[in-house]
Amino acid sequence: MSQPFLVRRAARRDMDEAREWYDLQQAGVGQEFLDETETVLTRIQGNPKLYAAGRHGVRQALVNRFPFVVIYRITTAATEIVAVMHTSRHPRAWRSRL
Repeated sequence: MSQPFLVRRAARRDMDEAREWYDLQQAGVGQEFLDETETVLTRIQGNPKLYAAGRHGVRQALVNRFPFVVIYRITTAATEIVAVMHTSRHPRAWRSRL
């Protein structure tokens, strides 16, 4: 039986804000960002251990074509998407979400 998969509200908000920003730059690019991000989420859901665990068991997966990383962890209860952050942000910016 597979483990529950949870995209936290803060991570969904990260995605929505990035989509809006990209659409302001050029119509349709925001949807392309979401499509690429959803591809990563699907990959994580299918194989949560695909990406190596770092400190505190946190894992990171890069989004293709966009400078974003999906930050997640595997707990006993679920695979949780913690953040979807631009790679130029400070690496600890998401820590308060754990």
